[in-house]
Amino acid sequence: LLLLLFPQFNPSATSSPSLFPCPARCQCYSDNEQNQQVHLICKWEQLNATNFQLARPDLVRTLTIKCPYHSPKVSTPPHSLFQGFRNLDRLELDRCLIDTVPDGLFAGLHQLYSLILKNANIADFPRDIFAHCPKLMTLDLSGNKLRIEPYSLRSLHDLIHLDLSDNDIGFLTNTLISLTKLKVITMNNNKITNIDFRRFPENLTDLSIRHNLVSTIHYVPASARNLKRLDLSGNRLEFVAGLSTGAVNVLPAELKHVDLSNNKLNYLHEFAFEHLSNLVLLDLKNNSLKEVKASSFRGSKNQIKLFLSENPLLCHCSHKWLMDAESKNISLGDLPAIQCSNILKPEKTMSLTLAHSRNQLLCKYSNMCEADCECCQKKECECRFECPPTCRCLRSADVTSVRTSQNIMVCDKLRWDKLGKLPSPLTQLHMNQTDWKSFEAKQLKELGNLRALKITNSKMTTKEMEKLSDLTNLTHLEITSSSITFIPDSISKLPSLTHLYLSDNPLDQLNATSLVHLDNLKKIDDIDDVYCDLNGHGTVWMLEALPGTNESVCLDPTEETKQWMAFVENAQKGIMERVHTSTKATTEKMDEEKEEMTTSPRKTILDTLNELEGGKKTDKMSTRSRSTTTSMTTTTPRYRRKYKDYDDEPHKFVNVLIFLLFLCVIILIISIGVTVYLK
Repeated sequence: LLLLLFPQFNPSATSSPSLFPCPARCQCYSDNEQNQQVHLICKWEQLNATNFQLARPDLVRTLTIKCPYHSPKVSTPPHSLFQGFRNLDRLELDRCLIDTVPDGLFAGLHQLYSLILKNANIADFPRDIFAHCPKLMTLDLSGNKLRIEPYSLRSLHDLIHLDLSDNDIGFLTNTLISLTKLKVITMNNNKITNIDFRRFPENLTDLSIRHNLVSTIHYVPASARNLKRLDLSGNRLEFVAGLSTGAVNVLPAELKHVDLSNNKLNYLHEFAFEHLSNLVLLDLKNNSLKEVKASSFRGSKNQIKLFLSENPLLCHCSHKWLMDAESKNISLGDLPAIQCSNILKPEKTMSLTLAHSRNQLLCKYSNMCEADCECCQKKECECRFECPPTCRCLRSADVTSVRTSQNIMVCDKLRWDKLGKLPSPLTQLHMNQTDWKSFEAKQLKELGNLRALKITNSKMTTKEMEKLSDLTNLTHLEITSSSITFIPDSISKLPSLTHLYLSDNPLDQLNATSLVHLDNLKKIDDIDDVYCDLNGHGTVWMLEALPGTNESVCLDPTEETKQWMAFVENAQKGIMERVHTSTKATTEKMDEEKEEMTTSPRKTILDTLNELEGGKKTDKMSTRSRSTTTSMTTTTPRYRRKYKDYDDEPHKFVNVLIFLLFLCVIILIISIGVTVYLK
């Protein structure tokens, strides 16, 4: 059918001259009206001498042979298979499995300049196989099973481009050094573990070794002096060193384009790219870099276009230079996509530009002086704060902004009553496993900028918590895993408090007035995880015990909650409307029907909830009916359904129609695929 409708797609159709009858399963094209040059594209099952019995093979300039996908047939081509193609310029053999490659397979192809022999599962080549193609300039041996570079490549002195991708090459030999004209090498998707640039020809300009196992690079200044582009993405490099640090993982000096994306880089040495004076593009996407210093990229005479997204960068003040990278002759190509993680909460990430605008790029410090301190440089100074040994002290990159500036101290296993002076700009204090003999909040009261206090895994009691009531500027208070039994009224009167965290405390009472004064406290974030003890029922979910009552600390009930409660109350009062359905005998109709119903004793709300949710399966309703001697009527009470039931099963005719349409679509797709394949 396709051949009748589209005769131009007939694989046996030919536009070749009469001097050259097109072979079976081939497409033939001529270059000009004189018909002196022919191009063949053939789809054969395998390579054999029968297929190559052509009338005028000397007229063929390009020959492409493609075998079927996943064909199990293995070819055993004879010696001098292409002997008659003396004017052939380009030869491509794709997916034709070859068992043994004969020495003289390409004998007679003295004019050949491009050879593609890929996906043939060839493990090795004879030593002199390419000696018959002295003018070969492009060679593609991808998709085979080579374990090293073939020794036979040594005879290709005019070779410019070599592709050895998708093989099993695990290491590099000295085979390619003698190929002085070779400029482009592609060895993607192999198993190379290390690179020594001394094993590549001196005039090489482009090298691509993507998706290998490279973890080490060896470089000496005398090698790779003309290499301009290097692609090592998808390998296992963990660091990049500078020329002054040694010869391991150092990049060649003349590079212009470098792709190191999708590696495992976690460290860039200082001045790592300083010796790359011609560098214009550097791709470091999707690595493990947490810190990137501006000093690593100094040295280039040109503006460097840098890509850094998909790295676990920290929101550290050392990355502030990225916001002004243009001044350092660097252009960030993916600045909007760069994310950074909070130093204190690594799981919390945000855009680097957003962190900079909010002044959330933090710096570590060991000591800090007051703004008007005059003895900061002296050994003894009362206005200088020293960060305690068990603490981490952080501050914002921009300390001049009073509104957004942060000063954070995080301490573990700190002795509170032995703590010295706290810095006056302190805005957040985090203490974990802090101990004390007597807790006093005197030092905290002196901190006018303190907005967040976090105390975890301590022995703080409710009485000690009351001492925090004078921290009027406090917006976040977290006392978790401690000994708080109830919320003091003094805490509930803090005017600025918006976040209160009291998880993992032995709270045994929670009055309705406990949080009434916290006007800024909008909701309880973890209300879904709050449980309480209910008499007769054990530990239950608080929302189930107190859904929407006035004494609840929960949010106001939603419309759905109100409807549910009204439903339960109506069910409890016994005013639920009942509808009786009856089944009648087919012999005759009843003239009259009377029915009496009795209901079970009144149930509680919890019982009704359990019953409606499937907790109870027993039917507590009974009916009595009267019938005549000739017919019987059975009545069953049920609640009226809110929605009408509909039959979702489509009509059989619609099913048949849908199936026919689906079948037509499948046939159309197959037809298009066959047409494209033949074309």
